[in-house]
Amino acid sequence: MKIKVFCFVISFVSIFSVVHAQADFRELKWGMSIDQVSNLEGRNITGEIRSNQFYTLVSEGISVGGKIAKVEYTFENGKLSKIVSYFKFSYSPDFWNFGSISFQLSDLFQTLENKGYKIRYPMLCGDHPYDGPDLNIPENIKILEMTSWKLDFAKTTILKKLESDEKYKCAFMKFESSRSDATIAINAKHTINDKSSHAYFILTPSDSVQKSINQNDF
Repeated sequence: MKIKVFCFVISFVSIFSVVHAQADFRELKWGMSIDQVSNLEGRNITGEIRSNQFYTLVSEGISVGGKIAKVEYTFENGKLSKIVSYFKFSYSPDFWNFGSISFQLSDLFQTLENKGYKIRYPMLCGDHPYDGPDLNIPENIKILEMTSWKLDFAKTTILKKLESDEKYKCAFMKFESSRSDATIAINAKHTINDKSSHAYFILTPSDSVQKSINQNDF
């Protein structure tokens, strides 16, 4: 009897560990239903957004990479397909630049590394968090064409460009894992009355995972 109980406990722990290891964000997995996400994140959910094709649950006060964030879970055809975390940081007019924001997100960078994410490209310029980087910018093309680079050097180069050229409003970093694509977007400008987020962490399924979701394999 003791052997059976022991085997059951080991099996339960093993199953739990596998499920937890496969989580894509907190305890959530891509392709989960609205009800599944609601059950797991229920006490944090504060609202919802509806449109013709998409449905979004809104959560407040979520810890993401060691920082408190507002998080939106978006569903396409009833399946979890996008997660966006919004960060706001304390305002200091004498210490507000991309470098300081990047430093405040250092725990998030470390979390991505610990989860096996690889850097697709370090930091590129652009105009809007959801538009992505402007690939017509020579500095961006140079970074994308690098076959070998160190993150700190490439990031510093682009940060200096962004801080000296007011044309570009955002900086972007791209990461990828076997299951997810991740974008960190940082706003260039901030005033004391600015209500916009200072940084965005955008997660979407990888192409292979999205294909599985579309084929109803989840």
